[in-house]
Amino acid sequence: MTDSYFNSVGMSMMTGGQTPVSMSFGAASYDFTNNKWGYLGKKGNKWYENVGYGLGAMANLADLGKAGNMLLNTEKKDIINHSAILDENGNRVISQGPGKNWIEPKGTIDHYLNRFLGGSGATNEYPIHGDNMIIKNVNVTTIKNYGKVLDFLTQRGKGVLPYSFLYSSCSTHTGLALNLAGIPTLFIHPYTVQASVWLWNAGITPALINNSYYLQNW
Repeated sequence: MTDSYFNSVGMSMMTGGQTPVSMSFGAASYDFTNNKWGYLGKKGNKWYENVGYGLGAMANLADLGKAGNMLLNTEKKDIINHSAILDENGNRVISQGPGKNWIEPKGTIDHYLNRFLGGSGATNEYPIHGDNMIIKNVNVTTIKNYGKVLDFLTQRGKGVLPYSFLYSSCSTHTGLALNLAGIPTLFIHPYTVQASVWLWNAGITPALINNSYYLQNW
């Protein structure tokens, strides 16, 4: 039995049976009291129920593949900055940036439009110069596979994947990789990615939120 089941039983006893006994499976749950299933996207779900099941699904993703530590590198050089993911030994896994065919000359309207809209090819070998933060107990397999896909799509800045501040930046790809690995990440800027990893390391995880009484019984 899972902790969510025992917590549910305890809460049911405390409320004199008014709270149903249920068990969470991440993206789904079973209500023993009313003999019914709940799951992500079920017709009739409240928005907060889908949020809870969505967090549960992310907790499931975190359990798939090999778990271990990785490094989040955040460079604080200007308003844009850079975000990258390294393996535990400091080897690059994800470091998305503009490739060699970056539009010139700098300072022109076309240059900035190109950066925003993604008119030039990206590279997954962008230089890494920031400070490292450990990402604890993360799904290493998923993140490394994501990095391999980026390597294939960018091919040293000559591939099909564009670089764009809007939808294909360094924080876009570090954030997406972390989300796929089960870490809820706001990936609009390197700082928001860093803050998301800090919360994960502090134990504020999808499993913790999903198993809380208040989210399950709003």
